[in-house]
Amino acid sequence: MILRKAIMHNWMKKRMVAQVNYLKMNRLKILQKLIFNKSEEIHVDPEQLIDNYIDRLSMYSLKVFDLVEFPSIPFVMIDSRVTIYEVKNKLSKTINICFPIQENEEIEYFSYLSPIGQQLLLRQVGDRFNLSECSQLKEVIIQNIEYSSI
Repeated sequence: MILRKAIMHNWMKKRMVAQVNYLKMNRLKILQKLIFNKSEEIHVDPEQLIDNYIDRLSMYSLKVFDLVEFPSIPFVMIDSRVTIYEVKNKLSKTINICFPIQENEEIEYFSYLSPIGQQLLLRQVGDRFNLSECSQLKEVIIQNIEYSSI
């Protein structure tokens, strides 16, 4: 089990470095997509979101990880599986945050460029906020965040 975790951990670190490089190289194109697809219900500054994500992921990828906690991760990132709890309905559901090419909303895979992806990116366990989904606001709490090797 420890060997499997160590291998997955190494894979995750490589994916994080690749994400940072991809986002830096394609920053302008990504910002154009985010701004063009911006929903009125979402109050996220696309430029600040991408810059904060790059900074946070860069710092996190340099950190020494505790394999006991893996695959749990401290914030929502691309390649993460997020369990959210809908307060009103008292239901939990799991959402995967991915790159646009992997998006498939029918099986709960949402691109980080999608309105849901933008609202979840960089959130932490315990965060309580209103999630805008299909023109409806739902009060949710982040219950769990895990690395997902999509």
